[in-house]
Amino acid sequence: MLFSCLIDADRLDTERFCSPDKAEQREHDTPLQNLHSIFWQNFDALRAAASNSKVNEIRETVLTNCLAAAQRKPGLFTLTVPTGGGKTLASLAFALEHAKTYSQFRRIIYVIPFTSIIEQNAKVFRNVLGNETVLEHHSNFVPDEADWKTKLAAENWDAPVVVTTNVQFFDSFFSNKTSKCRKLHNVANSVVIFDEVQAIPVEKLQPCLEVLRELTTNYGVTAVLCTATQPAVSKSNNFKNGLALEQAEIIHDVPQLFKALQRTRMTWLGQQTQEEIAAKLQQEKQVLCVVSTRDQALTLFEQLKGDGDFFHLSALMYPEHRSKILDEIRNRLNAGSHCRVISTQLIEAGVDVDFPVVYRSLAGMDSIAQAAGRCNREGLRKIGDVFVYEPEKIPSVSYFRHTCQCAKPLLDRFAEEFLAPECIQAYFNDYFWINHDRMDKDDILGKCRAGTQKCEFSFEDIADFKMIDSANQAIVIALDENAVKLADQLKYIENKQSILRKLQKYTVQVYQNQFFELKEWLEEAQPGVFILKNSEMYSKETGLKCQSPEGQGFIV
Repeated sequence: MLFSCLIDADRLDTERFCSPDKAEQREHDTPLQNLHSIFWQNFDALRAAASNSKVNEIRETVLTNCLAAAQRKPGLFTLTVPTGGGKTLASLAFALEHAKTYSQFRRIIYVIPFTSIIEQNAKVFRNVLGNETVLEHHSNFVPDEADWKTKLAAENWDAPVVVTTNVQFFDSFFSNKTSKCRKLHNVANSVVIFDEVQAIPVEKLQPCLEVLRELTTNYGVTAVLCTATQPAVSKSNNFKNGLALEQAEIIHDVPQLFKALQRTRMTWLGQQTQEEIAAKLQQEKQVLCVVSTRDQALTLFEQLKGDGDFFHLSALMYPEHRSKILDEIRNRLNAGSHCRVISTQLIEAGVDVDFPVVYRSLAGMDSIAQAAGRCNREGLRKIGDVFVYEPEKIPSVSYFRHTCQCAKPLLDRFAEEFLAPECIQAYFNDYFWINHDRMDKDDILGKCRAGTQKCEFSFEDIADFKMIDSANQAIVIALDENAVKLADQLKYIENKQSILRKLQKYTVQVYQNQFFELKEWLEEAQPGVFILKNSEMYSKETGLKCQSPEGQGFIV
């Protein structure tokens, strides 16, 4: 924190002397407390236009609970709301009311695990707060070339509302780089909302919890852990290093809220062959089937695609391609047309679709809950059907083995109550117990303790912390006219970083052995930047054509 203050002060003073025009653009005249009235004016208009459905009545209950909890003392909070319960805007209402009650707060920071949902959340916030007040800071966001104000604010998070990723937030706290550490002092005296908190990888959990503990204890931060599947991170006999969350829950009656918002009927099918699942999917007019790996999605889709009206979604398709497919899916769903989708779990990451029937291959209870959130999402049907099945072969990756091992016994024990908070608690208790010795895989906290004892911190070693351990290679798919144009500009434009960021929406991440398999088809536009321009290796239906690796980590 001291280093952050020093670096930011030094850079701001230098800028004020050398580039006074830039320094002037940093000044924002919208204190956080002034956003309260702007938010309610826009939010009330949205509420007035909403239908008088049961789901919207429940969302009002969630909102009321959030406003009441905002009067409590700053510290740690949890917000446990079923998928579709309106927690995004309700949590923003909590943060603004909390900041109005306690004038110490200078900004609201939203920390989101997936870039696939961060843009849609930022758009929601801009709609109720205005464009000028919301800063997006993540790898996929490319501000307009003329938007110096946004670029400058991203350097030190000097904005009323910041929307960022788990990677950007947590990596910065363990980094030894000036550019990453510069913003840290501006996290102090903030309301920090962690969306989908269950997505923090278990092998990084303990260092992340220590960041939360430190910020809420010593730096005036209120932290809200938001999810439909609250992980068991409370301090207990089984988890002595957990957080003190005894009085933290915002919702008055979590079990009752889940019962009231139940829009699906959950059914455990047991083990099913691929042929049996394919036959069931063919019988449905509109259905989503979510599987755990790219290979499962591809083989099931290949078996079914001849039947027509089937769509495939996976991370082998570049983001812009996936967005177009999702638009087509939404249009078909809204029109009542045939629409049958095979997807990896990327569709569980806050993608706003609403199917009458969902199938989910066996996975962790948090993933099953997320898949169920794509079924009867708005409660417009009397009931939606979610079927969970065990595929013939569970992926060999340890993550999948452990999550399936912990979830399977609960599917019989809790019958149709898979999404009940008691079931989720039992799942995470078991999952964390299995992984209790992996919660700080890189021994980051051990390195911190060693530094405390010797008064000699090895900042470079501590910076080994990475939220995502990535040994993957990015490939730019330059088949779209705009992507081809951007790829060609890399050869002669000086500001290559700007072009590379714009190319991210045309990028697919692959494993190293897949990269070597494809390398002869690739052009190295500059060192480390590989471009695919041959349409033979990219399918409009399923994306990049390459073999699925066995026994490695996974990319959805």
